[in-house]
Formats: sequence, C-alpha cells, structure tokens
Amino acid sequence: MVCVAVTVLGTSSFAWFTISNQPKVTGLALTAGATDGLKVSWEENENFKSTITYKELDTTETSKMLVPVSPLDVAAKPAVFGEPVYEGDTVTSLKEIPALDLSKFVAHYTVYLQSESTNKLDICLKGGPTTANNGIRNGCYVERKAGSSTSVKQAEYSIRIGFLHAGAWKIYEPNSDGTLTDTSAAGNSLAVVGGSTGFVQKINNEFDTTEKEKSDKMFTMDARGKEKVEMFIWLEGTDGQCVNEIQADNLLAQIQFTGIKVEPVVP
Repeated sequence: MVCVAVTVLGTSSFAWFTISNQPKVTGLALTAGATDGLKVSWEENENFKSTITYKELDTTETSKMLVPVSPLDVAAKPAVFGEPVYEGDTVTSLKEIPALDLSKFVAHYTVYLQSESTNKLDICLKGGPTTANNGIRNGCYVERKAGSSTSVKQAEYSIRIGFLHAGAWKIYEPNSDGTLTDTSAAGNSLAVVGGSTGFVQKINNEFDTTEKEKSDKMFTMDARGKEKVEMFIWLEGTDGQCVNEIQADNLLAQIQFTGIKVEPVVP
C-alpha cells in the first residue's frame, strides 16, 4: 500500500515539460500484498508473509523526492530514465539519469515472491472493487486519500509503477481514463518504451483485459518457486496530467500480486 502526499514545488502552471522543480513525496508507506499461494518479503531468503510494509524496510525515511521523468531504455539493467533538458521554459531533450542518481528521481524497491503452490503460477496484478468489504479491500489501486484537499489536482493520474523481472519490463498505469478536465493537458497516455508492455487500469479498477479483474501475465512462476521483482514508482513526465497543480495531493494506493494456477497440459 503506497500512501503518499505529493507536493510539487514551483509557480509554473504549464504541463510537465515546463516544470523545473521537484515534487516531494512525504509519509511514504508501501504494502505489497500477495494472494493465491503467494507470499512476499523484502529479503531474499526469509520473512515471507502475506503483507509487507514500507515501514518494515526503512523506518527512518519520512520523505522521498520524485521528479517527473520518462523511461529511456527499460531493457537496460538498471532501467534508464531521463530528465528534461530546458531551454527557457521549453524541454529540448531528455538527459540520461546516472544509475547512482536514480534514487533522487524514482522510488525503487526490490521485493521477493515465494510460491506455496504445487502448480506453476501465472503472476498478475489483481484488480478489485472500489470499496472495502468488512474493512478489507483487495486489488491494486492508486487514488486520492479520503479527507484530502480538493483544491489541488489529482496526482494519481500521472503516477506510474514499473515492474522489472528477469530483464522484462511491465509498466502499470492506474486511472488510465482519468483527465484533468479544467486544464489544457492532453489525455492520459501510457509510456511504452523498448518493446515493453503495460498494465492499463481504469478508474473503476478494472484492467483493460478480457477478465478485467486481473492484468495480463507478468511472468510464470515455478511450483514452490521464488522470484525477484524490482519496483519503480515515478511521475510520468510525458503524461499530460503531470502538472504543477497536483501539488500537495494525498494518495492512497495498494499493489497486490495474484497467482493464477497453470493447469498441466494433458497429452
């Protein structure tokens, strides 16, 4: 669960390509939930359970700087992101962010999945209802936290979460049909770079797939297997919704993996 307060510093009211200041993410907490025979952990060989929290990983960090960026080469290890190069208020190109500096721009986490199933599992992101049931809400979502100010624009329209597994990259775009209707910004668009594919989810939390309640497959996991997944969270600068008016928005989000049993092939 990603609970963030997004603060964009600056006075410009232009879209991202004229924003030159950094947004500040404060009070970041991350919970990755796994279902259907899966457990998750921050550590490779221990402490696997159904839910993990960001506070377990680092209880001292209370804020995270995110700069609107865009992937340049997601096939690289680590993934390569670019920051804008300005001439006045206009971006003329993107400059590669050195790997050592990536944490200054993008939130980067490594999680491990462990399967308790005796079958192979197709690992997907789980969709879900827009309301809780008995205090529990399943599925992936990114949305404005209840009680947040409505005087700012909705930052969840420009958030991206990337998943890197075994060199393959998937980009999760929540709220794909969300737009800031009172700005001149273009519609939400998914950045797909280097042959990567995306998990597109609508505001009603349905994925743009046939079954709607789950994303396409991220990868296949062996029976009782264990896999490493890197997660990147950023503000997508090429999204028309990434404007300075999203300052001080409060976001509530959850990432939930699900395992779909792979039936054995009958000869």
